[in-house]
Amino acid sequence: MTQPRGLFLVALCGWFGLVSGLVESGLGLLWGWVGYQVNDPDLWVNWHSPWMAPLSLGAWFAGFGVVLGLVAMVAPRTVARFAPFVLIAEGARSALGSIPGLHAWAIAVLVAGLSVRLGGYSRLDSPAFHRFVRRTLPVAGIVWGVLFVATGLVPWTAEWRAFTFGATPSESAPNVLLVVLDTVRADSLSLHGYDRPTTPRLESWAKRGVRFSQARSTTPYTLGTHASLFTGYRMTQTSARVNAPLDGSRLTLAEHLRDRGYATGGFVGNIFYGSARYGLDRGFLHYHDVPGNITRRVTPREFLRSCRLGESVVTWFERKWRILKPLQRQRLDAAELNREALAWVDRTRSSTRPFFLFLNLFDAHSPYSLPAEAPTPFTRVSPERLEADTAKLKGLQARFDRQPSAALSAEIDALRAKVHSDLRNAYDEGIAWIDRKLDELLRDLDRRNLLANTLVIVTADHGEMLGEHDLIGHGDSLHREVVHVPLVVIGGQGMEVPAGAVIDRPVSVGDVPATVADLLRTSGGARAFPGLPLRRFWNERAGDEGDEPVVSEMEHLAWMARSPRMPAASGPMALLTEGTWSYHRQVHETLGVREQMFDLKSDPGEEHDLAGDPSQGDRLGAFRRKFAAMDAPTPTPP
Repeated sequence: MTQPRGLFLVALCGWFGLVSGLVESGLGLLWGWVGYQVNDPDLWVNWHSPWMAPLSLGAWFAGFGVVLGLVAMVAPRTVARFAPFVLIAEGARSALGSIPGLHAWAIAVLVAGLSVRLGGYSRLDSPAFHRFVRRTLPVAGIVWGVLFVATGLVPWTAEWRAFTFGATPSESAPNVLLVVLDTVRADSLSLHGYDRPTTPRLESWAKRGVRFSQARSTTPYTLGTHASLFTGYRMTQTSARVNAPLDGSRLTLAEHLRDRGYATGGFVGNIFYGSARYGLDRGFLHYHDVPGNITRRVTPREFLRSCRLGESVVTWFERKWRILKPLQRQRLDAAELNREALAWVDRTRSSTRPFFLFLNLFDAHSPYSLPAEAPTPFTRVSPERLEADTAKLKGLQARFDRQPSAALSAEIDALRAKVHSDLRNAYDEGIAWIDRKLDELLRDLDRRNLLANTLVIVTADHGEMLGEHDLIGHGDSLHREVVHVPLVVIGGQGMEVPAGAVIDRPVSVGDVPATVADLLRTSGGARAFPGLPLRRFWNERAGDEGDEPVVSEMEHLAWMARSPRMPAASGPMALLTEGTWSYHRQVHETLGVREQMFDLKSDPGEEHDLAGDPSQGDRLGAFRRKFAAMDAPTPTPP
């Protein structure tokens, strides 16, 4: 037998890594194809990992080969006999780690079995094994080449190919700017009469177009409403769920415009549900969804962590030296989004194509950690202090639920008042910062002489509970505070969008795709999307008989702890908003169908349920009939 030494030993170790990396990439792609759930770690996986992982793992193993070479100078036979077991075990551990949800013990058992089964055939001093490596290396190279082309070269050239070979729109085709103010409720904007000057700049811009004072989101969380904003369908008519991405079964607005020659770019501050991993990038030729967009860049760090083994080593090192910032603390603030978006707009101008620019501004979302230069007009508390107080309040409430006492109730009341006040201050300052950054973006576009020919739509995906109904946050109820959102439409030249108009009718943000297609007069027009164009309101064709109630809905979060402060944990919910009335319906797990009805004109806080009022029986019956006639809203009797 020939004892491998020097570069030959390093090359053999690299082969183990290359093959293991190919298996890891294959398993990752297979999971992405058949999987349905998105996990937090997925959000940081580099999009180039399928082709980088084999090379990365090969490099890590080659480095291990250098160490083995030093040991082999003293004990060559020991290295030749036992090193394959270690290499196979580590390669299998890295590959199996790409399967989400696979238990650590299952991985350990599989790793042990594979290393024992294959280690004996892989002695590093075996001529037969050397021949096997030489024969399989070209095959591994071809497989890697296919991965590189399919997952590296093709996505990297997508924008260039679209500009070179795609449809060519007319040079006068208007641009589109869609801005989503993440987690911004309408009644916290001075635009909607709030007593604090949170949005003076947006107020000024809104005078150039139409403001909808009673717009409603389709869900109380990011992914569901974005799915509606992009497709025109309600959440339950798409694949989008709390941990499930938007699939390709519904046409998106970005796809519609891309196929008509538009440059399409998305810049998303919400690095969780706004991530491309949730399918919101479909149709966008450029998508920026993490700080620095690092998951789409090939750098030494990203190369080393593109395999699971490398990720664990790099992450450990960064945590050890306090380089790594925890995932939940990462922020992609409006300043970076503006800068990157404008740079992309400048690049697209050379193609003479109109652009569809989408921004999601996340600065009003908790934790409320604004940049140091952000003003503090409302006496912001530190995000760490606010989070600690909020967590303490939740803990006290849980204790009170288990064992009520007058002393604990008094402590809760005092802390609740402080937390709600601090939340309101921090939240308002986030909105004020967004107002400033949105104004800067619009002014920069105007300085480029682009705004006059741009359709601008500003809205929000949902609002936020700041203590109302004893709730904090969003995604677990359908109260007005989380579904009443801003909506402003400012038309470009020739779009006939009136200036200074205010529409007081309830409308859904799900009508945005049909509205854009209608105002741009693209081929297929508004018929490309469900819903009705919002133009019908300012053209005075909004008869009561022509519009159904606006629908908002929330899925059943059965995996969450059931609590009065987590309504969605007890069953799916739907909300119909019509005129000044709201009708809530939930199929409770144990209590069956539950209904509430509120007059928002006299009771905007939804404090007085009129579902049981005999004088409102006809109205309640009408809501029930309209609910039954609709296309399968979320709550249905078991």
